[in-house]
Amino acid sequence: IRSAVTAVRHPTSLILLSAAPAPPCRMPFYAVKRGLVTGVFNTWLECQAQVVGFPGARYKKFSTVEEAQMFVSAPHTPPRGTKRKRSPTPPPANPPLIVYTDGACHSNGRDNSRAGIGVYFGDGHPWNVAERHPGRQTNNAAEIAAAKRAVEIAEREGVEALEVRTDSQFLISCLTAWLPKWRRNGWRLSDGGTVRVRQEIESLADLLDSTRVRVNFRHVRGHSGNHGNEMADRLANQGADAPLLGEAGAAAAASQLRNSWK
Repeated sequence: IRSAVTAVRHPTSLILLSAAPAPPCRMPFYAVKRGLVTGVFNTWLECQAQVVGFPGARYKKFSTVEEAQMFVSAPHTPPRGTKRKRSPTPPPANPPLIVYTDGACHSNGRDNSRAGIGVYFGDGHPWNVAERHPGRQTNNAAEIAAAKRAVEIAEREGVEALEVRTDSQFLISCLTAWLPKWRRNGWRLSDGGTVRVRQEIESLADLLDSTRVRVNFRHVRGHSGNHGNEMADRLANQGADAPLLGEAGAAAAASQLRNSWK
């Protein structure tokens, strides 16, 4: 994927002969502050996929998730003693526009499932989206579709840089870890099965390859009091409750949504 995709696998068992109880095993957390995807990861393999080959990657291992999250969210400061070059530097790029996306699916996995997408740019923002997902009615398909819709809107509106914040680790893993393997294996899983989200992921990947927008993704924790994430979830659930619409109906629904936020 040409665009920068900037969101958040087991040890061998040992028998210990000891009268005292063994201390609890604490799994490390890997924080990526600058990389393909920023956030906190549970394994080095996931972290490695974000930083290898990424210019100026910044990452660190922590023993607690709180420390890892603080590292990711802390503002960047240059190391002490770093000498600044006096040569002129180009002006900094505009900061990315932040958007939260989410997918919802009522009765996920059943014949009567209803999936919706939510795209949240801000309270009352005219670009917000709450609509029924027209494709496969699953939660994962809706998560991918919501991210794609956010990029489409940014491209349509002439946005230069976009940061997509999602609580879907599945979406992040699809783009950063699994997509290259799926393509090499002819979209087959290790057990020989087919990748169910192939159409959705290929569509999003093609858009990221062709768009003029600089896109990065950041994983955020879901249902943790994050206002943007909560609003995207609300919009996605509204979309799941809505009927399937054609283009004209979708435009009318978007207008109604804008008025509801006023």
